[in-house]
Amino acid sequence: MKKAMAHILCLQEPDIRRRNLISEQEWKSLSAPSLFIGAISDPDEYLETAKVVSKWMPDARYVEMKDVGHWPQFENAAAFNKLNLDFLLGK
Repeated sequence: MKKAMAHILCLQEPDIRRRNLISEQEWKSLSAPSLFIGAISDPDEYLETAKVVSKWMPDARYVEMKDVGHWPQFENAAAFNKLNLDFLLGK
């Protein structure tokens, strides 16, 4: 778990974060269907980024989850999994 958390949180390091940023033009060039989940109970830069980036991508879907914060996949796994499965199944 400690190693996994280091991988998950690595983007909090400024140099690593900067190295991994994607430009607006690069986002617009991505054509794969993509799902962005906005955890609206935790309004922060990640929520705003999900809203903006989902508008840039040609085949993106943005959905909101209520009553979850920054990690909806842990806070409400059932709802998170349903959103993801529906997306993957084209619903």
